[in-house]
Amino acid sequence: MTREEEYPNASHYSFPYYFSDVDGFNWRTHAYDLAIFYSSDKDDYIDCRCSRWDVDNYQIIIETWLKKRDLDTLLSNTIPGAVAELYTILGEPLYYDKTWTSDNTLLLSPIEKPISMPLSSLYGMRGVRVIYPKNITSNPIKGSSGWFNVKIEAYVSGNQNL
Repeated sequence: MTREEEYPNASHYSFPYYFSDVDGFNWRTHAYDLAIFYSSDKDDYIDCRCSRWDVDNYQIIIETWLKKRDLDTLLSNTIPGAVAELYTILGEPLYYDKTWTSDNTLLLSPIEKPISMPLSSLYGMRGVRVIYPKNITSNPIKGSSGWFNVKIEAYVSGNQNL
């Protein structure tokens, strides 16, 4: 029996963010090299610059710069810490969103051809990832007008291959 058959209502097994390979995520122009989707609606995303993308086993750290409005959107659509691991004796860890309603689930999508960052190589180096934030921190960038450095520490969804 597959996980999907065993847990048919589990949101982390039937995640609604995936679009077809034909449409992809680049059907509209993006200004920056990373889109962070925070709901299953294709228009609910934050367009941002990725300044850090580190992966350590099944943990991921993303850093970006956001305006106050986008930071508020990110914080109001996540519940950092609402993530847990299903216990397994051997094998890969299986992390899931403890809200069971995707309220602490983000989809990271590198953008192939951002219009304001034509030399970004993020798309060629990283793939689409579903993550569950355990911690989101931010601090204002000195000398900037309303920009915040945002760090997202998260676990990678258990239904993906790394």
